[in-house]
Amino acid sequence: HIDYDIDYAAGTLFFREPILSRDFNFNPNFIVAQYETFNAGDKELNAGGRVGTQFLDGKVQAGVSVIRDEVNFGTTDLGGVDVKVKVAPNTEVRVEAAKSGGQAAQLERDGSAYLAEIEHHDGNFDALAYVRRQAPGFGVNQQNIVESGTFKAGADAQYKLDQHTALQGQAYRQENLVSRATRDAGTAQLEYREDLWSARVGALFAHDEAITGETFESRQATLGASRYFLDKKLEVNAQADISLGGKNDSVDFPSRYTVGAAYAISEGLRLLAAQEFTDGDQFDTATTRFGFQAVPWKNAKLTSTLNQSHISEYGPRTFGLFGLTQSFLVGERWGFDASVDTSRTLDEPSNPPLVINQNQPIASGGVLGNGALTEDFTALSGGATYRAELWTWTGRAETRNGEISDRHGLTTGFLRQARAGVAFAASGQAFIVEQANGSEGLLANAALSWAYRPLGRKWSLLDKLEFRLDQLQNGNGAVGSGLFGNNSLAVSGDAKSRRFINNIALNRVSSAWREADTQGNLFALNQRNQYSLYYGSKYVFDQFDGADYTGYTDLSGAELRYDITRKIDIGMRGSVLHVWSLDNYQYSAGPVVGFSPMDNAWISVGYNINGFRDRDFEAAHYTAQGPYFTLRFKFDQLSGIGGSKSHPQARDSRNTARESSRAAQ
Repeated sequence: HIDYDIDYAAGTLFFREPILSRDFNFNPNFIVAQYETFNAGDKELNAGGRVGTQFLDGKVQAGVSVIRDEVNFGTTDLGGVDVKVKVAPNTEVRVEAAKSGGQAAQLERDGSAYLAEIEHHDGNFDALAYVRRQAPGFGVNQQNIVESGTFKAGADAQYKLDQHTALQGQAYRQENLVSRATRDAGTAQLEYREDLWSARVGALFAHDEAITGETFESRQATLGASRYFLDKKLEVNAQADISLGGKNDSVDFPSRYTVGAAYAISEGLRLLAAQEFTDGDQFDTATTRFGFQAVPWKNAKLTSTLNQSHISEYGPRTFGLFGLTQSFLVGERWGFDASVDTSRTLDEPSNPPLVINQNQPIASGGVLGNGALTEDFTALSGGATYRAELWTWTGRAETRNGEISDRHGLTTGFLRQARAGVAFAASGQAFIVEQANGSEGLLANAALSWAYRPLGRKWSLLDKLEFRLDQLQNGNGAVGSGLFGNNSLAVSGDAKSRRFINNIALNRVSSAWREADTQGNLFALNQRNQYSLYYGSKYVFDQFDGADYTGYTDLSGAELRYDITRKIDIGMRGSVLHVWSLDNYQYSAGPVVGFSPMDNAWISVGYNINGFRDRDFEAAHYTAQGPYFTLRFKFDQLSGIGGSKSHPQARDSRNTARESSRAAQ
């Protein structure tokens, strides 16, 4: 992956670039992760579907959806209906309703949800009115947690008085269905825009009420302005939300003062800095943001020119695997990146304030996940990249000092092409966590890889050597207490896990690689026969409570593939896992059928009659028992799916996905 690095076995995910706690408008950033997990329970069939129809020339659309989610500890059924009606050329009504029933372990999944919206747009007037409700137990554990257990009804509108002036308004009522706390809020704003500047003035009202009848109210006048300088390269903005009559009791609506600036270094890159101060009845905070913002063009993903290396063996994607994208370019070879993220609570109440939605961070320095409403922290990050003609280096250092824990990280990577078809790479990562409760952890890995695939040769070789370290001091032994994910070390006391892992793959095709083979479809070369041998080995030496444990395990595998036609191939693959200390053997074997439906795409379906799992070898071979299905595509900056290459730089891009091993990735 280019944007992140995920280790399924360890349960860890590391982003290639720093993710600030809030954006430069001081709104909280949320990371949404979709994932699946393996468990030792029985296999269950899960299914879902939707049937839809439309009539009255498409003005009315309706559908019915059904989902069944079954696991070994419970079953949940969900059914829903949705209707969309175009009541006028500029007006649309949307209604959705659903109900779920079932149980997952001790969690009841009985509940209902509905949503009704009416939206209108014309030349001068835009409006949206809505009402939505989601019961706490609704769904199959896939809903947005911020909306769970809440009711909200309101309206947003904007009216353009002329080409420069607009009147905006918002009003809503929000209720927490669990705590029964409510909020009534409304805003109104008049905004004036010119080419080089804008100004706005408005008012805000918020009334929070607890189930006990206790109320918290904020009344504010809002003022804001922005101005361009230096031929629109520099933008300066300021905003003030000033409480009137001392009414700043609502935890999410304190008096707020922000100032920010953005400088356009280039057309696609801005340097941003922003500072916010809040003064409320509940909290006084100070928050700082500093960093670079890359601005991709519409419908495209920004790729730094530093990523467009002439190292053909790996290309941009492999550069992403071993490095990080740097934003600020200096000359033709250097790139830099930096960010600052800080938050300080200057004053806080002795008693917990009324929070309407516990799943949403409070507006003033709020955080989630550590049991507290706020956390004081400072996070710094800096990265650099250097690119030469045939080699590239990249690195990043980051640190976060907070009340709950201190975290430090270092990532580096090196990539070099020795000659056409021969390249090697090195990478390293180290992360340290120091908890306030005294626990400390170190997670580190280093890797060396080599690829030998020269033109005119029938043989190719891939090899990768890794060292992994997971160390814990003063662990509390609680389940899921690993400092680097649920699968990292979680023991009481001290522990250390170390392992060396090597994966090597040897591949032979019946005809030699030619320069013509590097153009067009790499997955349908009609080379008739392909043979692959694979050997993986690991040596583990762990230490728990002063006792040492060692062991050696290896995996041997072979694969034969034969092209029936230019688009269809068949094959057999098998492997043996040997644990030497126990003299234990496990086997995996089965047939596989491949199909190339278009250029640069390959689909394979296989079935392992016998199988096993080992987290250190899974990246190279799929060995679990049962059926499996793979999709492999070749992408780069010069061609898309189904495309062909004519650019000279493309001639050495020979990383065909049909090779059975991914040992050098």
